[in-house]
Amino acid sequence: VSGARGSRDMEILDYAKKLVHDDAADVVRRALVGTIELDQRRARRLFTLIFLLTNELPAALVGHHGH
Repeated sequence: VSGARGSRDMEILDYAKKLVHDDAADVVRRALVGTIELDQRRARRLFTLIFLLTNELPAALVGHHGH
């Protein structure tokens, strides 16, 4: 993806990823109620860890997957 349009497309994808991870963090927090208390940031990071450990992703994608 190159040029101004490509840059905008990447911004849109990053925003969509953020929304999905935020929603997933809420699911993680609800699943762990009564077991462990997590703030949104830690629940989001826990979701990311679970996601990366349970999915076979290309190394280049994993290296790019940062917060």
